[in-house]
Amino acid sequence: MKIISHLNPRHMDDFLAIAILKTKYTDAEIDFVHPQSVPDTFIKDPEIILVDVGGNYNPQLKNYDHHQDLNLPSSIVLVLSNEFEGVLNLTKILSSQTINFIDTTDRFGVKQASELAGVPLNSQEDKMRKEILLIDLKKHALEVGEIALKTLNIQKYSEWLSEFYKKLDELGLLDEPRKIIKKEEESFYDKLSKSRAIKIKNLNVLISTESLAPFHNKAFELGTDIIIEKNSMNPQHTSIIKNTNSPKTKHLDLSKVFNLYPKVFIHQNGFIAVIGVSINDVEPAKIIELLTIE
Repeated sequence: MKIISHLNPRHMDDFLAIAILKTKYTDAEIDFVHPQSVPDTFIKDPEIILVDVGGNYNPQLKNYDHHQDLNLPSSIVLVLSNEFEGVLNLTKILSSQTINFIDTTDRFGVKQASELAGVPLNSQEDKMRKEILLIDLKKHALEVGEIALKTLNIQKYSEWLSEFYKKLDELGLLDEPRKIIKKEEESFYDKLSKSRAIKIKNLNVLISTESLAPFHNKAFELGTDIIIEKNSMNPQHTSIIKNTNSPKTKHLDLSKVFNLYPKVFIHQNGFIAVIGVSINDVEPAKIIELLTIE
């Protein structure tokens, strides 16, 4: 048995789904693939559990992706519902604010999730979440999953996150993530110093030949409306990311960029589009011109 998800889980949704599955399939190997590079053989193989990748929801084949259908809940809900019925108190867990916030964050973005689930955004909690998501699941999925199962009955998201974080910290599982974050922050500011900030059609556009992930929000906090950067997963691709908190980007449809460049991917919430050309072959002015045509 294998558990396969996309590269570098950055959402609590898939992170928890993988870890919790490991508690059931303790001998399963965990691996990660590019979300656009999932072979059909993986999708058809019931011995391969797909989490958040594959574009298919089929419990019989253990395919737990939801991105292809906006009506489907996120992968953590799909995994809990199909793999842990009769084992956990699913009625309590799935109706909790905790799961509601995690689910809606993955599907609609954190700002909308905050409003829908009634969870105020908190910078300290965001820091805790980022540390947790950097735990190496290939090494520690079982420990993480066991703690998740013990704590997910906590109804309030903030209370659950605090308890989950504390128990992970007690096991020393957050030591390495803290070191990683420190290095990533240093790297971010180095990349930022090499990036190019320009103003096009009243939009503050940041162009980077390196990926600024996972610190796009730091760039947005500096007043950036649009980031055009080398894609973090494939250096031959380019990402266009809009600041959803900026009123200037509210009505921008990033899918228009596919009229200029080959389509690779667009998030269901429309905040990021990926095109099949290198950042060195992109013309930012043409992109912004197209995006701002009404």
